[in-house]
Amino acid sequence: MYKHIYCPVKKISTGQAKALQQIHALLHLIKLIKKLKGMKQFKIIAMGIIAISSLGACSSSKQVTTPETKSNVVQESYQELDKCEKYALQKPGSRAVGEGYDFRISNAKTYAEGQARAEMRRKIEAAILSASSEDGAGYEKHATSGNEGMSVRDEGAKKNIATSQIAEGIVSNTAVVEMSKYVRNDGSYHIYVCIEYLDGISKMAENITRQVKQQVSDDDRMKMNFEFEKFRERIENELKKQK
Repeated sequence: MYKHIYCPVKKISTGQAKALQQIHALLHLIKLIKKLKGMKQFKIIAMGIIAISSLGACSSSKQVTTPETKSNVVQESYQELDKCEKYALQKPGSRAVGEGYDFRISNAKTYAEGQARAEMRRKIEAAILSASSEDGAGYEKHATSGNEGMSVRDEGAKKNIATSQIAEGIVSNTAVVEMSKYVRNDGSYHIYVCIEYLDGISKMAENITRQVKQQVSDDDRMKMNFEFEKFRERIENELKKQK
């Protein structure tokens, strides 16, 4: 007498499920053989057993794998801004934020300050270039002839160097006004710092304009006082646009 054996299985594959079904079918056919009489019926059932056995062999030769289904949907979650980032956004024209990582807190702070200063330099350089590209600034030169074009390229290279120097001078007068410290699970530090030009945007624009004037000859400087005042206003407006 055949008995069904129950084996607790947590999870089976598709191939294993098919094999179990075939075993149950074979057991059922064997029971029918015992009940039925006659050669004809026996042959029919035997052919059925052979067919089921062949299907079982085919299914057992193929291992059906069910790969883990992973979601391809991109998910996102809101991440709260650090207090330094929020503080910088209150006055984006005169403030900049940076972050740094290191196992030594002093190094992490240094990296964060360097990133913040680089961001401040980028803002200042962008404001100078944008303001000087407008007509009447007295800091941008145009040319149409070949010789004049060569001169303008030389002047353009000098102007880029001067712009970087001006930005560096402004950044050197900034100070750290806010800092956040986090300790990561690997023992390293994550530091945020916010730096600020404490005299404000208007004073920064004046300082930039004064340094730009120094790039112009004395004769031209006297002729361009009005243009430099407009240039200062454009610098201030450009800094106010920063985000």
